Amino acid sequence: MLGIGARTVWIWVYRIPVEMRKQYDELAALVARELRADIRTGDVYVIARKPRKRAKALMWDGTGIVCLRRNLCNVTFRRCGIAPQTRLQ
Repeated sequence: MLGIGARTVWIWVYRIPVEMRKQYDELAALVARELRADIRTGDVYVIARKPRKRAKALMWDGTGIVCLRRNLCNVTFRRCGIAPQTRLQ
């Protein structure tokens, strides 16, 4: 959970591997369908690929969807020790 200004932002991690060739609109549809969440809340949704070397984060900034992408070279993202589709606090 992050505090940005007067608003609290939740970070959601989708733990099922996703193909990273998907565009931001397809990933937003995945958030709506699988997490049953509305991306326009301003929360951050993190989606990773199977070998956990690539991840994308989606959020709504009030005017549109922001899609951030991160590629790791020599390491991988550490797997969370929580159940799938769990909200982090």
